[in-house]
Amino acid sequence: MSDYIGFQRTNFVKVKDVSGFKNYAEKLEAEVIKITPPDGNKPLDTRYALIPKSHNLFSDTDTDESIPIEGLIQFLEDGEVLILQESGRQARRYCTGNATAMRYREGYPNNVEYLQVNIDDIYAKVKQDWGIEATMASS
Repeated sequence: MSDYIGFQRTNFVKVKDVSGFKNYAEKLEAEVIKITPPDGNKPLDTRYALIPKSHNLFSDTDTDESIPIEGLIQFLEDGEVLILQESGRQARRYCTGNATAMRYREGYPNNVEYLQVNIDDIYAKVKQDWGIEATMASS
């Protein structure tokens, strides 16, 4: 049996508290990437993204040691959406991918609202839009 190889990253977002964002990213053991558009290098146009240094940013287990990525939402500018993308494979048989969007939304658990899509959602979309039941890529 071969090992699963995966990769995660976030989109670039505007941050209101850069120091807090970077400190939280450090707790996640993530590298912070900064991008500034070349059209004048305005500080307000600067955006930040995360790439994990050695493991997944989004933990599937709730332990006392896990740091939830949702904690980054508090450092984002109003109206920003944090998107975590992941893709991976196991040998040449399985291919996976998903994206989770998170935003601040009062009244939701921890004031975070989620949307999620999975690479396998394409099968339902083909059936819905084209009326064809496509065969699965992996069994």
